[in-house]
Amino acid sequence: MHRVLSTLSLLVATTALAQPKSPPGPPPELAFEKSLVGTWLCEGKQEPTPELPDGKRHLRQECKLGKAGFWLECEVFATTGPMKDQSVISSFIGWDPVQKKHIRSSFNMSGASTLSSTPGWEGDKITFTGELTRAGKKLPFKMTELKKSDTETTGTLEIDGKPIGDDTCKKIK
Repeated sequence: MHRVLSTLSLLVATTALAQPKSPPGPPPELAFEKSLVGTWLCEGKQEPTPELPDGKRHLRQECKLGKAGFWLECEVFATTGPMKDQSVISSFIGWDPVQKKHIRSSFNMSGASTLSSTPGWEGDKITFTGELTRAGKKLPFKMTELKKSDTETTGTLEIDGKPIGDDTCKKIK
């Protein structure tokens, strides 16, 4: 019995030593996501919709690192129109070490969602490509951002190969 307890004690001590003291931190590839943390004001245009009949977009995007720093969590709010001050898009961006790509999932107020990825920046340009699921259909999705400075970007959005909108965003905090 004493030998069993000694062996068990040794096994527990060895297991405890083998355990890392804390979980690993976010990988260095998340530097892109960290650059987007903050509050951004965006203005642009898109194809008219029932929510934006004039096709003009005025948005506030609030981004923070969440889930122990592994995900950029962004909430987008309308700043004008019938959806004023309501969340219209939620998105999450992180790093997939298997694909070696940044991945992005977004969900909007009409039930549509996107799943897209990018290998990263090519100079001052980053392009996410993937699929949009909307009204029971899957369509090709492409979002391109151009970094004009650390506090300004311009972007375009394409669905099914057709441009549907563009934005200029400025970081305010």
